[in-house]
Amino acid sequence: MTRNSQSRWRPGPGAARVGQALLAGLLRCRRCGARLVVNYGGTAVRVHRYECSRANTSRGEARCINFSGLDVDARIEELALEVVQPGALEAADQLARQHAAEQDQLLEALQLELQAARYAAERAQRQYDAVEPENRLVVDELERRWNAALARVQAIEGRLEQARPEAERPPVDTARLASLAADVARVWHDPATDVRLKKRMLRTLIEEIVADVNERDVLLVVHWKGGIHTEVTVRRRRRGENRGQTSADVTDAVRVLARVASDDHIARALNASGITTARGNPWTRELVRSFRSSHQIPVYARAGDEAWVTLVRAAQLVGVAELTLKRAIERGVVGALRPVPRGPWVLSKAALLRPQVLQRITKKPRPRSEEPAAPNSKQLTLVIPRL
Repeated sequence: MTRNSQSRWRPGPGAARVGQALLAGLLRCRRCGARLVVNYGGTAVRVHRYECSRANTSRGEARCINFSGLDVDARIEELALEVVQPGALEAADQLARQHAAEQDQLLEALQLELQAARYAAERAQRQYDAVEPENRLVVDELERRWNAALARVQAIEGRLEQARPEAERPPVDTARLASLAADVARVWHDPATDVRLKKRMLRTLIEEIVADVNERDVLLVVHWKGGIHTEVTVRRRRRGENRGQTSADVTDAVRVLARVASDDHIARALNASGITTARGNPWTRELVRSFRSSHQIPVYARAGDEAWVTLVRAAQLVGVAELTLKRAIERGVVGALRPVPRGPWVLSKAALLRPQVLQRITKKPRPRSEEPAAPNSKQLTLVIPRL
């Protein structure tokens, strides 16, 4: 009940509520140690931000940190699902077995130590019983040794009682955990899953998350339940950026492809490479044209003196096969760009037609000599007479 309290000064993340912020109650400010609160905004679509407002509320000072929760939630969600994958579960099972073996060794060592301590206590008792009462100094010293031996036996018994429950823990059913891992991902991505269930899943795995920010990134340290810490960096959104904005990698890819391909070919290359728009839709010629216009990317205009060429055109200019030119690219003889996996190669025409590059591309391999590289005096010569 204490951990379910919503007070920010109480221990624990608080009870899971219906808000869309998955990390509510788990985030803690690295600068002041207070729990972060959630602020919701927006009209048509409610968005949330995490902020540390303890100093602002109590003393009127500036807020420590604040950042958007959309990208942070998505990154932690990805990490949590990776943790429950079969491979991660197998690694966790190996660690659990290793920990169990270490606990067994510790238990065995404590039992041997307890056996030795009990023997020492019994020996001290026999020595005490054997001494004459008139020897008060000897009696006092033997009594002190006996009491020390009994105290050591009691201390080892206490350590043994603490270690025994950990060593006697039943083994984990790995097969059942592997089957549950697939169910977790399926339940998580199901639209009908309640957000409170997702929060309870995260709180089963995560103890807390310590957060801080700099000018570019949100810095997170995830404290997992098992005592492992994971450092995560999430890029902060700049002013004007939103979830419907295409990533910078796609923008750079379109900029390179527009040097040698039309909008229709760019759309086909992006779709073949599995790259969608920011809203998850396939690319079309109209979308590529609009995207180029908004990012001020010039349209491809084929001409005889083009500065950039594809692999096919480059092979025609040099007069070699496409495979030969591709091998030259792999060897580093020719510089080339391939912005998407299923897209065309883009080569600089000026760099391709340099004399030293052409010489290395069109250089024929040396004919293999049948003669040995150096004569060997110890080698016998086979002489075949002519008939």
